[in-house]
Amino acid sequence: MIVAAAREIDPSTLTLQAVATRLGVDRKAITYHVSGLDELTALVAAANLADELADLDLSAGDWQDAVRAYAVAARDTLLRTPSLAMVIERIPGAGVLRPVDALAGRLFDAGFDEAVTGRAVSMISTVAFAGARDILLARTYGEEPITADVRRIVGELPADDLVNIRRMLDASGLEPRSDRDRWFDLDLVIAGLEAVAAR
Repeated sequence: MIVAAAREIDPSTLTLQAVATRLGVDRKAITYHVSGLDELTALVAAANLADELADLDLSAGDWQDAVRAYAVAARDTLLRTPSLAMVIERIPGAGVLRPVDALAGRLFDAGFDEAVTGRAVSMISTVAFAGARDILLARTYGEEPITADVRRIVGELPADDLVNIRRMLDASGLEPRSDRDRWFDLDLVIAGLEAVAAR
């Protein structure tokens, strides 16, 4: 009930008191079940993610298509709830795991063993979540903060220091320039899996 009520509240105005008011209970009744706003926000984000991914169909195409479909859907879902996307740190229930289970099934069907499938699913999920985070941070700050930090640090050093990093910065090699570039990590994971399959 707490999570359902919280999901009806605009994320920018979500508070424990707002949930208590919506449910017609004292705030202490909320904190008895939820430790604080951070936990509640993470639960709401996970519930939103689970709902949006519930109907994700990974049965079409080859396993590479399934990997891409899962990663794109997870990232795009997180981007639709930007104030919540940055707070998912734990997996509170099975809803979020159902599409992961479907992806693992596609990888098993392709012949990958349990160890490879486990690492692959973890890496693919990380790429999707990190991609969403990077996009949201760039929207907020105008540039991904890590890239901005690298530029600042390099700018404070002599021109002959960190020359290889300067070379990447000069070519914008540290910044994704298009949606395709943002999936470079995913392409690497797929290529690695293809290499494993070929062996």
